[in-house]
Amino acid sequence: DINLLKVGRHFRIIKESKFITGRMETENSTLDSLAKPYDFLFMPVNCQGPTGLLRGKASEDIINLCAKINARYCDSSNGDKIKIVFWEKNLEEGKMEISVKPLEREEVESYLI
Repeated sequence: DINLLKVGRHFRIIKESKFITGRMETENSTLDSLAKPYDFLFMPVNCQGPTGLLRGKASEDIINLCAKINARYCDSSNGDKIKIVFWEKNLEEGKMEISVKPLEREEVESYLI
């Protein structure tokens, strides 16, 4: 999707999965509007931070990794666990929550496209 390429930070999780985080509020809204029915959306619960969008394969490990990447860009001052809510776009009533420690900068950068 060409419009998706213009938004946010892009990460290649595996060959079949891509994760994108917004850099500002307008990009967060854009990610939400560009999400397809089987994409997953991620949002922090207990602090300010980006919306994340996972497109492609979504195993438990991949969802956990995306939550940690999303947490890395949240406004948390002390490195504590961050609560991230995530859901499949077409199943908004099925929101789930996960608490994760943000990935270290070097690890996050290893996925950055």
